[in-house]
Formats: sequence, C-alpha cells, structure tokens
Amino acid sequence: MQPIPETSTTFSNAQLLLLKAFSSNLTEEELLHLQHAYAQILGRRVIVGANEVWDEKGWTTDTM
Repeated sequence: MQPIPETSTTFSNAQLLLLKAFSSNLTEEELLHLQHAYAQILGRRVIVGANEVWDEKGWTTDTM
C-alpha cells in the first residue's frame, strides 16, 4: 500500500479570494459565468505564453 501524500494547508491568493467570495452556493447561471471567466483567464495565459515562444523563436507567418 502506498503512503497517503501530505496535503498542503496553504492556499494561494486566488483560492482564498474564491473561498471568501463564494462561501454560499451559486446559482447555475452564476456558476456558468464563473466558469467562463476562469476559462478566459486560462486562455489569456496560453496566448501570452505562445506569443512569448513565437517571439523568442523569431517565427513569422511565413514560418508557420
């Protein structure tokens, strides 16, 4: 049997904010809005990361 991994009790600033803000249940519509907002945040991170790689490599539209 594998040992149970220790869990961290330290929350990130985002986790703390969400725990405080959403200490009560959300409606289905509110939950969908939250999911959409989170997807937008992650999407922006991906685009920024891809742009950084694009610039570092010196790629152009002709490269692709």
